[in-house]
Amino acid sequence: MVTMAPRISRRLIEAIVRFDDRGRPIAETYRRVGAEAERLGLTRPSYQRIRELVHEARSIRRGPTAGDFLRLALAMKAGNPDELIESLGHTFFRGVEVFSALMPTPEETELLNLHAGVPVMHMWDVDYDKDGRPLQAAHDVYAGDKHEFIYEWNEGDIQP
Repeated sequence: MVTMAPRISRRLIEAIVRFDDRGRPIAETYRRVGAEAERLGLTRPSYQRIRELVHEARSIRRGPTAGDFLRLALAMKAGNPDELIESLGHTFFRGVEVFSALMPTPEETELLNLHAGVPVMHMWDVDYDKDGRPLQAAHDVYAGDKHEFIYEWNEGDIQP
């Protein structure tokens, strides 16, 4: 099953995190993000989408401890954060990957040494446990003329 939602600007996601206050109702965050969207000339996300993003941000905020970050740093040095996450007792249950082809920012053009007119592919990957808690997230940017993405799946991989 594939679900798609309208793309939410990074600036609005940053606003959600900035405006969220656990002492106030999510409706207040929704109102403030709506005003920010209007100010920026962007489409206002639905209340349901804001609510989902607020809950996800709160889950991430209360997530790992300082010890977890130390272990993560050590695992990153070793090159395999998945093993670290599993060693902390977490089990990967599902993941979501979102690919967006866009024209690069000036910074991306410079960092990726792109020629004029070459797009980039943004890949967002979030892995969750059985309870829907995010275990890890990644955002990667690929040069559109230098990468190919291949996915293989089996019938057993599809959930009803």
